[in-house]
Amino acid sequence: MNGIIFKDTLKYSLSIVTGYFLTVDSGGKMGSGFQFRNYIEIYTASKMYLIRKKLDDFYHELPDILDFVKVHRSYYIRLDKVSQRNGLKEIIIFNTPIPVSKTCSDNLKFLSF
Repeated sequence: MNGIIFKDTLKYSLSIVTGYFLTVDSGGKMGSGFQFRNYIEIYTASKMYLIRKKLDDFYHELPDILDFVKVHRSYYIRLDKVSQRNGLKEIIIFNTPIPVSKTCSDNLKFLSF
């Protein structure tokens, strides 16, 4: 499986296999509602990773870019993880509803789930 390596400005690096990704979200929101700029949240079935990177920059660095699609200005999803589609406004991944924006709904019109 393909993976991606994230490097910190220090000596740390993190390698994650992209096949385990469910969603990638530019939220970066903490409990107080404060939003971190230029941070993404990568969700897998077992863990959430908070990485300092812009969402679109992250997408262009993916080794398996065709497995992901943008469904909202704040979300990329892994296509093989979608379990259900509720019209063109929402999809379900791992029992979690993900919003689909009007501008990105064309990305899902021809896909069957």
